[in-house]
Amino acid sequence: MTAPSHVWMFTVAEPPSSPPPPQTVAVDAREDQDIVLFKRLLRLFQVRTHLDERFVLKRLDPEAQRFIQSVVPLLVKAGVLLSEVNEKDKQHWFRLTMPMERIYQVLQKAGKSMDSFLAEVEQKSS
Repeated sequence: MTAPSHVWMFTVAEPPSSPPPPQTVAVDAREDQDIVLFKRLLRLFQVRTHLDERFVLKRLDPEAQRFIQSVVPLLVKAGVLLSEVNEKDKQHWFRLTMPMERIYQVLQKAGKSMDSFLAEVEQKSS
């Protein structure tokens, strides 16, 4: 065997004296989660016109209960959803009251915040 004709040299960079500062996110994580769950709810409406509470709880798990209690009433008040109670089993049924195309247009303008989405909906309706 012959010796290699060239030698590889590597230099190791020294670690920085202090780590770079972490990037901060301006949008609240809870708001992002609400928008994510709302988009998942919209996908469910692409298949069905009415959704019962049990179905929504099953599909939006694990944050579904909080979403139904805190965000759905705001969507009902803004005129995006209609909530009805089925007298037979006392379950809430949800139905869209706005066209899907209009909801997606408002979502594009609103960004990642549920508050800005609701503000855009109220602005469009007035």
